[in-house]
Amino acid sequence: MTPAILLFSGYSDSGKTEYIAKLTQELMKKGIKTGYIKHHHGKIRSDGHLKDTWKMIDLGIEKTALIAEDLNVVEMRKTELDSVKEIKRIVRSYFSDCQIVFVEGFKELSAFPKIYVLKDGTDRIRFRESLGRREVIACVSDNEADLPCPCFSNSDVRNMMHYLLEYFNLIPENG
Repeated sequence: MTPAILLFSGYSDSGKTEYIAKLTQELMKKGIKTGYIKHHHGKIRSDGHLKDTWKMIDLGIEKTALIAEDLNVVEMRKTELDSVKEIKRIVRSYFSDCQIVFVEGFKELSAFPKIYVLKDGTDRIRFRESLGRREVIACVSDNEADLPCPCFSNSDVRNMMHYLLEYFNLIPENG
């Protein structure tokens, strides 16, 4: 099985990880096997800087990976980061038993369906041009007015889950 790949993009502290965590919990209740890859900007530090990745591991998500400039944690090896090829390779190698893999980060990447998580009006202005692009399938924002794609509030994970189940044609094990 080839899992669906869905990017979550947004600026720092926009709520991406928190939203992915809530969405993952809903999908897991339905029996959807979910994976998570975190794109980390820069080099990995050993000072607890990987809080988002550990949050997903603590949540009990099926599989988690981290891609950084200097290290690919799922394999503990140096990596040449051609983002699209690397994501596809990691998903194919390590997440083939998942139905969907959430990839957090990669704002500039356009090869996969994407959800933008917008924190406030400033983020809307930054992403205004990107929101109309074909790979943007939805956004998460509590300020929903005048967006050119389906928009879900930060607290509306159930409707987002149903939207994604239909979009990717995922069949839940548990109703």
